[in-house]
Amino acid sequence: MGNKTPKLSGRIIMTLLLAILTALPLGLTACGIMAQNPLRDEVDRKFQSIKQYDAEAIEALIKDIGAGIDFDSYGISRDEFARAWLSDFSYSIDNVSQDGNDAIVTVTVTCKPMGEILSASQRAIVEFTKSDAAAGMSSDEINRQAGQILLSTVATIPATTTSADFPYVSDGSTWEPGPGFNTELKKAFN
Repeated sequence: MGNKTPKLSGRIIMTLLLAILTALPLGLTACGIMAQNPLRDEVDRKFQSIKQYDAEAIEALIKDIGAGIDFDSYGISRDEFARAWLSDFSYSIDNVSQDGNDAIVTVTVTCKPMGEILSASQRAIVEFTKSDAAAGMSSDEINRQAGQILLSTVATIPATTTSADFPYVSDGSTWEPGPGFNTELKKAFN
């Protein structure tokens, strides 16, 4: 009895190989290996830099949302504040809709709202400055105490979840934040 294993013809092998090569990019995209959308990837990189406490990203974020905190006067570091503020930070990119050179990226952001942090801190600092404990302090000592009050207040503020629609415009090769971007940024982080 001879070997009765059927031989695959060259045509069948080529068809199978073509099917595998056609399906491979779909599988890689589903695994996240290949870029799904350049704009989505760019937005994800920006939010990841915030999540990883990148100094430049944090500085730009604080400036863009108009927090205006003078860390040096308060005797605290930007990093120390960012770690307290963004301790519960998370995000998800929910949708990217593109219409020609305009796009909207919908992102759900969870973090401690900056507006609440600043309001609660301001109330606590004003209360402290009216106390007997502050009466004998220099302005530098009061500012350093205000920094500590700011940090302790951040710890008491619960995170909230907000959805924002970030506008982007393309010049044909790169995507940049569009009109209304900072409004949505403030909405997401305030």
